[in-house]
Amino acid sequence: MNRPSWREERRRDLFARAQIARENEDAAARRAEATTKARQERRSAGRARRAACARAASTWLADHAVGMLLAPIIGVSAAISWSGMAAYGETLTGMTGLSLPALSEGAALASKKLWGARAA
Repeated sequence: MNRPSWREERRRDLFARAQIARENEDAAARRAEATTKARQERRSAGRARRAACARAASTWLADHAVGMLLAPIIGVSAAISWSGMAAYGETLTGMTGLSLPALSEGAALASKKLWGARAA
């Protein structure tokens, strides 16, 4: 049996090392490509999700345009009436009368919950 010379053995070792290095580089390139593809898919899914949320919000706003225009009017009148009702309750029963608006609104909400649309 013929034993390879040290030069031949060294040449084979260098060839094997170069092949391993090429395989490692190929694997690293495949990993980088997979990472880039996954990142692009996540970004694409995020864009699609944000677009769907924007469409849903736009649709909701279009369906509730009148309510959104009336919301500030309702809010201001509610604040005025609550403060007026609290002042009236305070004149009747003192400090405990400040809870009169909460009690009256709670009763209105409870009656709607119990009786549904018939109470309104």
